[in-house]
Amino acid sequence: MPTPLSTVLSKSVYKNRLSTLSIFDPIHLGALLSMSLSEETKSSIQQAYSRWISNNKYKPRRGQRVMIGTIAKSLGSVESDADGLRVVGSTDHVCLIEAGTGTGKTIAYSIASILLARELDKKLVISTATITLQEQLIFRDLPNLQQTSGLDFTFAIAKGRHRYLCLSKLTMRLQDAELSSGEPPLFPDEEASLSDATLDQFNELAKAFDKGKWDGDRDSWEQGIDQDDWRQLAADRASCSGKKCPQYDRCSLFRARDEVRRADVIVANHDLVLADLASGGGNILPDPEQTIFVFDEAHHLPSKSQSHLSQHMLLAAEKKGLSQSQKTVARALNIFKQKDEAKSLAKIIARIDEGVDASLAEIQPMLEQTYLRQPELINRSDELRFPSGIVPESMQLAFKELADCYGLKSARLQKLSDLVLAEFTSVQDKPQLARESIYAAMGDLIARCDSAQSVCADYARPDPIGS
Repeated sequence: MPTPLSTVLSKSVYKNRLSTLSIFDPIHLGALLSMSLSEETKSSIQQAYSRWISNNKYKPRRGQRVMIGTIAKSLGSVESDADGLRVVGSTDHVCLIEAGTGTGKTIAYSIASILLARELDKKLVISTATITLQEQLIFRDLPNLQQTSGLDFTFAIAKGRHRYLCLSKLTMRLQDAELSSGEPPLFPDEEASLSDATLDQFNELAKAFDKGKWDGDRDSWEQGIDQDDWRQLAADRASCSGKKCPQYDRCSLFRARDEVRRADVIVANHDLVLADLASGGGNILPDPEQTIFVFDEAHHLPSKSQSHLSQHMLLAAEKKGLSQSQKTVARALNIFKQKDEAKSLAKIIARIDEGVDASLAEIQPMLEQTYLRQPELINRSDELRFPSGIVPESMQLAFKELADCYGLKSARLQKLSDLVLAEFTSVQDKPQLARESIYAAMGDLIARCDSAQSVCADYARPDPIGS
């Protein structure tokens, strides 16, 4: 009986103090503003709201005023120490607001947060759960606020890497299509042949980008791009060589990143924010310490957080991936003039793979026996769930060996990947395209290896008594 192997890490990410607000209380905006705010900031908030109301010919809403005041008061109450750092344990700056549709939440949090971010010398990140709300902010609400409130700010949208074109991938795909049947493709591990329709579109994308008629953002291509086709062109972390890439100066991803870095207000989505935070923060979005976050549609956060703070691996896929690993390493050896160091790394990786294979063979029956002997541990998704997350000691030892193997393999793969990167040139010829293809494949291997190591390390970690 096949046994799925999965783990969900239970981490408490948000510990917010919930304040119940009555949006119908007759409270004036000025009365809600914290006395810790400067008089200039208080006046700016009131004036911006008044201008926005007047220029849009709206009527003031009591609930909207309460939200603006409450948000301003919360952000203005941040406690700092002598070095200007936030006092540890202070939670008064956390504000949770619930209001019905049409109350005017977007404008309320935008006015207060934009002004307080400027006052505190911070960036503002507005995170949403849906593309619809993102587009509403970027194309309607923020431009309107910018034009009618008198507030001086810039804004940009932040998207994940996969929304942008990788020029190197596009060039390699078109190069593969031009190769004669007797030559090996640059992507030997994937289907190299493209349908006529796909090839026509790829050529159209390349021409539009070269002429400046398309910016490389998938969402701005009006005709739409099939997901299977886009997957072959999308930028990703594993294959990205950054400034080493010959296409760096034209890269749509890094151009978009530059625009995000310059903006005062950044519109993102929960997936992107959580992915950035999970990786340590400051990789795509500004450093968390220098950022005010507004989570709109925050009821989606629990499920999103669980998804981004969990890891998984499939035993069958890991065993199958060992042969793919050796093929990729063999391809890497072909590009070096001096192969001694690369050959040494390849031999070490091969020996480590033997250890991985042996550990996987040991773990598989161990999990199957647990599955059969303790059916009460199986949940509705047909997954093993250990009480309190505590893995049996014998299983911990087996996973520790596997985690150690993956750790060693990842380090050697990274060294080999660095050697490949060092061979890069600025000439976009066929050998360079081959290097980029191998570098991308090495990146995929490292990412998979690190993910598997993380899962195994969690299963191997002894749990403190009483945890």
